[in-house]
Amino acid sequence: MPAAGSWHCCWRRCDLVAGLLRVLEQEEVLQQQALDAARESLRLIENQYRAGTVDFNSVVNVQATALNNERSNLTLLGRRLPRLWQNPSSRGSLDYGTGRWPLLN
Repeated sequence: MPAAGSWHCCWRRCDLVAGLLRVLEQEEVLQQQALDAARESLRLIENQYRAGTVDFNSVVNVQATALNNERSNLTLLGRRLPRLWQNPSSRGSLDYGTGRWPLLN
């Protein structure tokens, strides 16, 4: 029979993992919001450039920001995929209509 201390250690690890997963989920939400804002900013600056109200350097700067946000989003997705692979029950089932896992849509 395991000692009481080992159960405490196990529960503490579970709490730490659960806390880490919550932090990662919050990070994903914030990163998605930043990505959406960067895409909208890029759309607006491109329209302003077409109208002749901003110069090309402004467009390039916003494009660089949008690209960095896209990269960050992909990095987070790359961290999420191994977690999905390790926990098959969290993947759900393949949606045969779209050919995607529901959590990746």
